[in-house]
Amino acid sequence: MTFQISSGKHNITEHSAITEDGRGVWKSYETLFVDGEDFTKIGEHFEREFDVKTTTIGDCKLKLMSQRALVDFAIK
Repeated sequence: MTFQISSGKHNITEHSAITEDGRGVWKSYETLFVDGEDFTKIGEHFEREFDVKTTTIGDCKLKLMSQRALVDFAIK
């Protein structure tokens, strides 16, 4: 089974508070932009092919799966 995910990789500038020389400072850095839409598509296709267990904790629904299998699936 094949499916299309976004192929337009690009970097964005992020900002975070970090500790530098014992002081809190605000820093900018470049990182790969991540679009959560791809995660949803990959997850849906993964669930069709692999065993994914579900459970709940409180009001939250959880999906339990092999992370190694999920990463291997996502990079194919």
